[in-house]
This record gives sequence, structure tokens and C-alpha cells, in this order.
Amino acid sequence: KGVLGFGIPLVSVPILTGVMHPATTISVLAVPIVVANVWQSVEGGYSKGVLRRFWPAVLIAGSANFTRRNLDNLNLETNVILTAATDHPAIATARDAFQRRWSNPDGKLFSEPYEAYADNSKVRYALYRFMEFTGWSTF
Repeated sequence: KGVLGFGIPLVSVPILTGVMHPATTISVLAVPIVVANVWQSVEGGYSKGVLRRFWPAVLIAGSANFTRRNLDNLNLETNVILTAATDHPAIATARDAFQRRWSNPDGKLFSEPYEAYADNSKVRYALYRFMEFTGWSTF
């Protein structure tokens, strides 16, 4: 950050505010400061690891049912948004659980096949269609 180790803001801001408005000074210096910081982080070689560790991760937990009542916002949902560092215990636990279910390394059964609970009743299907058409359904 300079020959003597002083950063651009420490030296440049007091000098430039003597000849221009402080807001203009910050605007003029923003691009060189960002470019210098990005360049130094790339030259250092550790930018990928630092970004992976400190870039915020977002965990969204809740219901995602695309039924008429939910789309019309008639059902109360439980939604939680957690924004934290990638090494936060809650983020790490959620990531591990997702990876276990996505890749399934142990070959476990996480959900039953459709046939286990299939209901081929024509009466129930007609009732479902009627309730969905009229809006009387709770599903």
C-alpha cells in the first residue's frame, strides 16, 4: 500500500479535500482503492480461501408449498433466514445434512417411494378436484 506503508486513503484524502468536496474525494478514490485491494489479494494467493471462509452463507429454512392457498398468502409459514460465515456451526450442520442427502454415500432411504402411500380412490380424487376448484381445500 505505497512505498512507506501508508495507504491511499490516509495520504490522499486530506490532500484532496483541500481542493475538492469530501464526497467528490471519496468518489474519486473509491475505484483505485478497490482495484489496489483486489490486486493485492490476488497477488497474495490466499484470496480464494479467505473468501470461502468469510463470505456470508445464507440458510433459508421453511415451507415451500406451491398450492393456491400458499400462493395467495393464506397459510402461515415458518420461514427462517440465517446469514452467517461459512464456518458457523449452523451453516456447517446444514451443509453436511444436505451433502448426505444429495450424494447419499451410505445408500440410505430418506423418503418412501410414491407407491407406498398412493391412493387410487376415484371418490377422493373427485373430492380433491371439487375442493381445489372451489377454493375450499386446505392443501
